Amino acid sequence: MSTQAVVPCLEFVKSVGMGEAEDKNFVYSPGEEVRAQANKWAEKATNGLIESVLPPESITNKTKILLANALYFKGIWKKEFDESSAKDSKFYLLDGSFVEAPFMTTYVDQIVHSFSYFKGLRLLYKVTDDTKELLMYIFLPHKKDGLWDLVKKVASDSEFLTKHVCKLSRYVSVRRFMIPKFKISIGFEASKVLKEGGLDLPFSKGDDAGLHGQLL
Repeated sequence: MSTQAVVPCLEFVKSVGMGEAEDKNFVYSPGEEVRAQANKWAEKATNGLIESVLPPESITNKTKILLANALYFKGIWKKEFDESSAKDSKFYLLDGSFVEAPFMTTYVDQIVHSFSYFKGLRLLYKVTDDTKELLMYIFLPHKKDGLWDLVKKVASDSEFLTKHVCKLSRYVSVRRFMIPKFKISIGFEASKVLKEGGLDLPFSKGDDAGLHGQLL
């Protein structure tokens, strides 16, 4: 974008959107400098959880606009796992093979229910407001290769979750309770979503003259 300040846009992002915005000239500014700045912002916004969002050479002189968003969630289980009790065990992959992976273990009662072809688990997070609940549901197929069948059932029945999570309501004794340590991540091509939402200008061919003064 041009070095001409897009004042209305910057002020809106800072005051109303509670975000950060800067005007950069991608033609003359070193791409690696901008990339490093964006990655540093992401690392700070996620408390060090995400150290890098932009790979090398992802910012070029053809870049028109850079949009970034970060959501950081740090939850604490209501019934915490003892880190010292974590141990490696078999984690089965979709092809039937397995790898050794670290598992969290506990002997504390859990909200578990066994259905016809899968088990359901309800894990609660600690919350400061007793009138609210924050929780996670985990479904485990009985069969090692039953994941896709379970996914299809969930996707094909709009009331699947409603019908099953209501039965996850009481604590039961567990003899061997193990959950693999995990990370959740997702990636997608944002340009298509933005264009479908009406943001066509940054992706149009030609110069960026039309971007000046626009609220993006």
